[in-house]
Amino acid sequence: MLNNFKLKNSQMGIVNIIYNLKILSMSVLKNLRTYLYIIIFPIVVTTFIIFYRVSATSTTINPTTVTAILLIQPFTVIFLVNITISEWKNSVFLKRIHSAGISKINFLSSIFIFNFILGYISFMLCSLYIFLITGSFFTTSNGGFWKILLDTMTTKEVFGILLSAAFLIMTSILLGTIISGVIKSVALSQTITAIYVIVAIAFSDIIMPPEIFAIQPILIKISYLFPYKHNVWAGLLLVADNSGKWIYNGASMGRLTTSFALKEWIPILTSIIWLILLSVSSIFVFKWDGK
Repeated sequence: MLNNFKLKNSQMGIVNIIYNLKILSMSVLKNLRTYLYIIIFPIVVTTFIIFYRVSATSTTINPTTVTAILLIQPFTVIFLVNITISEWKNSVFLKRIHSAGISKINFLSSIFIFNFILGYISFMLCSLYIFLITGSFFTTSNGGFWKILLDTMTTKEVFGILLSAAFLIMTSILLGTIISGVIKSVALSQTITAIYVIVAIAFSDIIMPPEIFAIQPILIKISYLFPYKHNVWAGLLLVADNSGKWIYNGASMGRLTTSFALKEWIPILTSIIWLILLSVSSIFVFKWDGK
């Protein structure tokens, strides 16, 4: 009898998640702002960065640079999650969900699943655009971007990009939930999110060359405080196959403080630890209303 009760509860939990996903899709997908945050905005930013790299690098690029550009899009998921939850808290939407008997964990799980799927689809679309534009404007020592992509990118390197993107999307969802849970004001919440993302991107070595921060050991230590740093480096190290020369663009390794000791497993493990900590925190700070 106890087993039947647990089975019914489990089935009800799944039914509630499916119901929540339908509600979320109707609320989020019909809003043009969704596509602005997760597709249009990252495409504009990456296009600017790509053209900047063309002028700064004489049209030469390596796989870790392309990886860094690819991983910009998942950062934008945090804005969508943040503003969506913040606005819901100030309306009757969450109150109706709560009054329907849906638990906090069940609803947060629905938000996580929905935004992860949406974030990953948008990541793939933006990646296709980046592949096309970098293939047009960049060349490599091996005869062109498409050649290095098709001939030298191994399964491990592709896995590194996909894993890093997954980490970044999950981190963005959880951070967006936490910030919107702590701060009541929608405008203030978005402002703090924007400031945090800008600083996090800088310390994650995704736009600025990693060798700039690696000169100062204190900056490397500070960068570890940002979950995004761990997510990005999980991908960079797998793509570079532990090659510091690729990551640090040929800089002299003797004068640099390398991140994660250039060990692939360290940022993967720390990314998982960060996700666990952020998941627990999001549950505690989430409230059904803005009070």
